Amino acid sequence: LKKNTWPEKADGNLITYGWIFLVNTLLRNLLSNAAIKLTSNNLVVIGAGLQMLIFALNVTMLICLSPYKSRFVVKTESLLMTILFMILWCAVMKELLENHQDRHLYEEMIVRVNFIIT
Repeated sequence: LKKNTWPEKADGNLITYGWIFLVNTLLRNLLSNAAIKLTSNNLVVIGAGLQMLIFALNVTMLICLSPYKSRFVVKTESLLMTILFMILWCAVMKELLENHQDRHLYEEMIVRVNFIIT
């Protein structure tokens, strides 16, 4: 068995560290905060839709640019962002169905979406 240890010298490149700082820290956080601030009053579903677009853009950039040396890290971060997207999608569906004029027709779907979210 190969013993997993930290490398003697940190391996990474400008793209890797730039990605973490520019995309994950600045771009995603700034866009997310802007979406939340602009839609915090009564446009919650619109804000959630904007958040989903931000997550989708992040996953697309991860897949296209593959900024990390390890494919495992790229796949893991892509998977986590996709899961965040899906949870948010379920929350938006729940909100829209609960406010639908024919809500009684969708009670079973609302229960299922609640189960997925929790």
